Amino acid sequence: SSSENLNAYKSLEQCWRDLPLIEDQEAFVLPSNQKQEEERLYFGFLLWGKSLSGKLRSKTLGQPLQYSAAAVALVIICLLIVAPWRLTGLLNNSNKIEAYSTTIGEIKTVTLDDGSQITLDGSSAFSVLLSKDKREITLRKGRAYFDIARDEQRPLIVTVGNTFVRVLGTAFDIRKGPRDVRVFVLEGKVAVSDTNSAASSHSKQLTSGKELHANLQGEVEQTLEFDLGKRKTWRDGYLVYNDEYLVDIVEDVNRYRKKPIIIASSLIVI
Repeated sequence: SSSENLNAYKSLEQCWRDLPLIEDQEAFVLPSNQKQEEERLYFGFLLWGKSLSGKLRSKTLGQPLQYSAAAVALVIICLLIVAPWRLTGLLNNSNKIEAYSTTIGEIKTVTLDDGSQITLDGSSAFSVLLSKDKREITLRKGRAYFDIARDEQRPLIVTVGNTFVRVLGTAFDIRKGPRDVRVFVLEGKVAVSDTNSAASSHSKQLTSGKELHANLQGEVEQTLEFDLGKRKTWRDGYLVYNDEYLVDIVEDVNRYRKKPIIIASSLIVI
């Protein structure tokens, strides 16, 4: 009837008046425990709009079209404005990048949603992106130990400058230094290359007990072996060096010093 159409029109007119509030993003930021309820209400709104527009269209024959046409138009406008906003929110939530860092002297272990654990050395930082089809970590500075949960459908890629480390599930240590990037494999195996591709012709396979040095351009300089049973690491409270450049040693030590060591003389071979 005309009265029903008028009521529907007034209801949707109120919806239209409320739409400017969507511009205020904070008004729509809900706690994580309300996410499922928010999505339920949203999709319920879509179904309601679809049902209502169908009912209004079915009553237009033989009835005044003034309110019916306006109501249908408002349903469409509501869906066009609200739906893209909500779908964009859902996509952003599923591809959220999270960042972690440590201060000088701090060692912190982070457990990711997939069960992987990353231990950061002092003055280090990384970011992570986990989605349904990929796992990506970027070591932005410093050093970290990675204990990666196995997932053959989603290989994990660690990016360190121009060096890419691809794994399925293993344990390894990466250090981003001033001269190079170093990878130490403690369990399983990894593939290291200078491109983010599983089919890279420059990919180097590393197994347990192997270490790799790559320059800042991502080119592999050398691979070595180490004794897993005798190797002491920063996670054990040791900083052990053998035939290392002074600049690398100083950077490691400065991760634990509030007053950093500075190499002042240009005559020193660093």
